[in-house]
Amino acid sequence: MALMRRLPVIAIVAFGLLSACNNGLAPRPDQTRDDKELQGTSIFGGERGINVGKLMRGEGRGGGERLSAVNKYLWRASLQTLSFLPIRYADPVSGFMQTEWYQSSPYERLRVDVFILSTDLETEALEVAVHNQVQQNGAWISTQTDESTKLSIENAILLRARQLRVADLRR
Repeated sequence: MALMRRLPVIAIVAFGLLSACNNGLAPRPDQTRDDKELQGTSIFGGERGINVGKLMRGEGRGGGERLSAVNKYLWRASLQTLSFLPIRYADPVSGFMQTEWYQSSPYERLRVDVFILSTDLETEALEVAVHNQVQQNGAWISTQTDESTKLSIENAILLRARQLRVADLRR
């Protein structure tokens, strides 16, 4: 019974890990986009609002100045690893990210909070909190989340951050 309750959470984590994988094939030159195309484009239109390209690079609204006091690889890896969940709040300055509640079944949902604590690319610089709730009698009640779920998400983010760093070093 306990395994059946954890199965949706395990499936979500597995999907997130697999979605961060690359098949190793390089895109054709006509399929690549330069970061310059993302500059000045906002998901809300114009120069105002959230600029997805700058958010992925950990930059502010200005002309490319670095506002973040957190590790850029951990920030980008967190966004990419949790991209299958809708992001509720993401602040690259403070290094805090929170997803919306994700309903894995009609009676269970989860939310992930990510805290990036420093500019170093190390395990201690990343803290993940997974909140799980079940519906009982029409009300959502918090339940204990399995520690392995939290560790799986942290490990996926750290692995992706290392991959991003290695890719930058090869340039």
